[in-house]
Amino acid sequence: GWPGVSEGVQQFMREQEERDATSPHEDGPLIPFFVGFNKVWFARTAAAEAYQGELMHRKDVVGDQTMGVKSTVMLGHPVILFSEEVRCTKNKRAAPSGQKPCPPGEKLVSFVE
Repeated sequence: GWPGVSEGVQQFMREQEERDATSPHEDGPLIPFFVGFNKVWFARTAAAEAYQGELMHRKDVVGDQTMGVKSTVMLGHPVILFSEEVRCTKNKRAAPSGQKPCPPGEKLVSFVE
């Protein structure tokens, strides 16, 4: 992975907290609100909830039938998490329309965390 990216986010969030203690931004700090597609999206507190509402309202546009959607917490803030919801297992060969088939002898099943 890219541990430097995670370290950078953690450092930024700490520094932002220190800055906001003396000079807070009028719309609140940048907070994570969405995780998916190997990205974390941030927005000011005032906008994060509205963005989450739109993502949930339009999740069919953002993802597809293979996407799992759930709420979780990151850095102390609620985030929406989109994740792949399917995987292959050793059974029959099957795949939804328009998706690459599993290798021979395997089939798609629901993702289990």
